[in-house]
Amino acid sequence: MDAMVSARVPVELRDQVNAGLRAIGSSPTELINHAYAFFLETKQLPACHPCVKSGRRTLSDDQVSALAKSIAETSHAVPGSFFQDADYEQLLEDELRDAYEALA
Repeated sequence: MDAMVSARVPVELRDQVNAGLRAIGSSPTELINHAYAFFLETKQLPACHPCVKSGRRTLSDDQVSALAKSIAETSHAVPGSFFQDADYEQLLEDELRDAYEALA
C-alpha cells in the first residue's frame, strides 16, 4: 500500500513544475518518488542552486582576466580585404556550407 505525502509548495512553482512534468510525460508522484529514492540512497537533499537575485553584477578580477584571455585566444585579425565584395550573411553561409561538407 502506498502512503500519501503532503507538502506546501508555492503555487507558481507548483504550476511551472507540473507543466514541465507533463511535457516530459511524468507526474508529481514520480518526481516525489525519485526525490525520496535519492535521499534514501545519498542521505542528502538534491543540490539546490540559489536563485540569482536581480540587479547589477560585476566580475571579479580573476573573471575579467579569464574572459580577456579567452577573447584573445579566440579572436583573430582579419584583413579588410577579406570582407570586400561580401556581406556577413554570405560569409556565414559559405563557412557553414564548408563545415557541413567536411562532415561527409
